[in-house]
Amino acid sequence: IMSVNSAEAAIVYYFGSAVIVSLISIYLLQRRLASILSGVEPSYKTRYWFGIAAPIMVGAVAHLSLDRIDLLILGAIRTPEEVGLYAAASRLSTLVILGMGVVATVITPTLASQYSKKQFGQFRHGLRKAALLSMFAGFIVALPLMLFPALILSIFGMEFQRVDSVLQILTIGQIVCASVGPAGAALLLSGRQKFFATATLIAALTKAIAAILVAPQFGMIGVAIVSALVVSVLNITLFSSVYRIK
Repeated sequence: IMSVNSAEAAIVYYFGSAVIVSLISIYLLQRRLASILSGVEPSYKTRYWFGIAAPIMVGAVAHLSLDRIDLLILGAIRTPEEVGLYAAASRLSTLVILGMGVVATVITPTLASQYSKKQFGQFRHGLRKAALLSMFAGFIVALPLMLFPALILSIFGMEFQRVDSVLQILTIGQIVCASVGPAGAALLLSGRQKFFATATLIAALTKAIAAILVAPQFGMIGVAIVSALVVSVLNITLFSSVYRIK
């Protein structure tokens, strides 16, 4: 019988909650669309939709790989202990971009409307505003992570304090990510999903190769530096591209 506090139980609870949330979301979406699309004749443009969806899928897979590849490489080259320590620091650093997620949820519909109306000046202004708000929210979270990393990591156990430098390095990368705001979402809604997919895929491959090269000698610190650099360059590239929209 599976223990309530076991890792297997955590996986089951996570999967179960994801299924419940997905079902509720589908129900609410269908209920909303039923009133909006009542009496509308359906139209299917499968080839056109696939041309849009395929790059988005590639970009999403590449982005997921970008977030996880450092842990996979550490697991293959270093010890399980280091993987666990690094994973804790990595998870904590992602708290920096929580504010960006909220900002993106609020501002993305406005950006989509402005782009569809060819109001590119307002589009860029909205993107700048979103980036500033996201950066401000990110700095609020990043400040204690940068100043008191060992203290915060000790929540997981005293042995986690040894990755305080890793947490600081990863946090710097997340600050850059937060500072560009919802640049990735802006690229997708402006029809530049191919650029997003290509840039993210290149970043994921670069991170994987660089991490493989540095992990044997420099361990967690080397992989953290690679991760922060790649994430920073990718997000600056995405922001620069979407900001040039005219």
